[in-house]
Amino acid sequence: MKFFAKFAACLLACAALCACAPAPKKKISVVSGGSVHYWGDHENEIMGELVSGMLREALAGKADVKFVNLAAGGKIEEAAGSDAVVVFGEGEASHPLKGKMEYLKSLNDEGASFGVFHYALMFGDGEGGAQNAAILDSLIGGHYQTHWSVNPYYDAKFEKFADCDAARGVRPFEIYDEWHFNMKFSENPGQKITNLAVVVPPDKVRKRRFGPNSGNEFVRKNLGREEAIFWLCENPNSTRGFGCTGGHAVWTLAHPDFRKLVLNAVAWLAKIDIPEGGFDAKCPSLDEIAAKIKKPRRPDYEGYFSDWKKAAAGWRR
Repeated sequence: MKFFAKFAACLLACAALCACAPAPKKKISVVSGGSVHYWGDHENEIMGELVSGMLREALAGKADVKFVNLAAGGKIEEAAGSDAVVVFGEGEASHPLKGKMEYLKSLNDEGASFGVFHYALMFGDGEGGAQNAAILDSLIGGHYQTHWSVNPYYDAKFEKFADCDAARGVRPFEIYDEWHFNMKFSENPGQKITNLAVVVPPDKVRKRRFGPNSGNEFVRKNLGREEAIFWLCENPNSTRGFGCTGGHAVWTLAHPDFRKLVLNAVAWLAKIDIPEGGFDAKCPSLDEIAAKIKKPRRPDYEGYFSDWKKAAAGWRR
């Protein structure tokens, strides 16, 4: 009897230790490709570097964050074992994960969740485009489809957010960028898609000429419709996904509410509990971000950068 009493006491002690032990850290990989755009636009390497640093600050003690810079020789295989993988990159023929989507699917089968930003949501109509888009749909629930989705610049007014943890602490805000919309969403059975943030694009951007990315009949006839700019996806295999159509300009990360939305969404992706006020982290100034850019200055540099600085001066802190 004494033996069994001691054994039971030992089990109780072990259970108490387990209950008090901190949850194991999550592994998050931020993957970036290069850029074929003007200075300040599609700064994918810099966005990956900045978001990695912000996640380390915001999720200290909760996650180990690895920055995988494909443009600097990094390999997507470095993301093996990740709980969450976040992708910044060009699209179509310049997509950094072209030819690697089957590998991403294998990571997802092992439990990795994926988040994808802006142009990397688009594989286009070229060879393998449809197959890659189908895999992307299985990971995150949607993609950018030419002759259906559109890519205008406009002031997006973020006033409505989903009633979910990923929206915690995010206040309504407005910011100018290239915000894609009319995305092609998955019809895969068992996937649950939630519109984390929606906007109503101004009618003028729905009335652009018809073209692969500029406009089409469906977009034009839906004046005033809400559009998903940031969505969440829950998959049948218990992994998660998200897509964000913005992030064309690197400066958007300096907006405190857009930044909070991004950090919250990545935490949600990795199944990390989000506090009531959401996650936040510091961001370098626009001048400090500009100093990181190695590309030649754009022809309209003076007006372009001045306009962003004026906009940032009015952003709440």
